[in-house]
Amino acid sequence: MTLVDKHALITGSSRGISHGICSETGHGISRSIAIKLAEKGARLAVHYDRNKAAANEILAEVRACGSEGFIIQADLSLPDDRRHLFRTVEAEFGVLDIFINNIRPAPPTFNRPTIEITLDQWDMIVASQARSFLAAGREATRLMPDGGRMLVVTHALEPRTGILSPWAAVESLVRYL
Repeated sequence: MTLVDKHALITGSSRGISHGICSETGHGISRSIAIKLAEKGARLAVHYDRNKAAANEILAEVRACGSEGFIIQADLSLPDDRRHLFRTVEAEFGVLDIFINNIRPAPPTFNRPTIEITLDQWDMIVASQARSFLAAGREATRLMPDGGRMLVVTHALEPRTGILSPWAAVESLVRYL
């Protein structure tokens, strides 16, 4: 399958950086997805929040695979940053064919018994996961022609542990949508 003339945005795509080129396995999910899409010919928007150097390395790997793209910084829990991200994607690509939501805050923030999570932590979980996905998904669909695809990558802990999975709300939202 070719993805030539397709345009993709992968949130959190500066994560999982390695120092190899094309088709390596065992690396971060976002990086691996970016490389596979690049190998198939898609042009990529490489999103990052804090690590510009890693985003530039991923973009270099994308280009080494024969594809093109650009990097873009945004904190997707902030409405102005989300709007900036999608306005930039629209300006660069015109359309968005593939949107992959793969934002993951640091696990130590969440890996504790649910009853011990503070309300501020709960608000951060909802803002960084479910709310940011819903808002980003709305922005993405505005740019998607018929046949566009949206994928969400989550990591849910085994539910019987008594530890809250910050991705549970996102998974429920995906099922609902």
